[in-house]
Amino acid sequence: MWGKTVETMELDGDINIMSAVNIPPPRMKAIEENTAKKSALSSLPSGLTSVSPEKIGEMMDTVNNLQDTVDQRKLELDKINGSKD
Repeated sequence: MWGKTVETMELDGDINIMSAVNIPPPRMKAIEENTAKKSALSSLPSGLTSVSPEKIGEMMDTVNNLQDTVDQRKLELDKINGSKD
């Protein structure tokens, strides 16, 4: 230690403090979209469908999810079979 220069540093005690990240609640956009769908469907005149307007949005979501699953499985089968389509 003899003959070496030593540097003294003073550090602020708050050096490792940062503000928290603001994370929005999950699925807020999906909830708002679903509410908009329901209000649009509730304005349908009665007698156009045997399903209540409130259930149509739910049914469409189910159909879209099913279509996504079918499309994904087709892609997987096409990869296995070597199809380029």
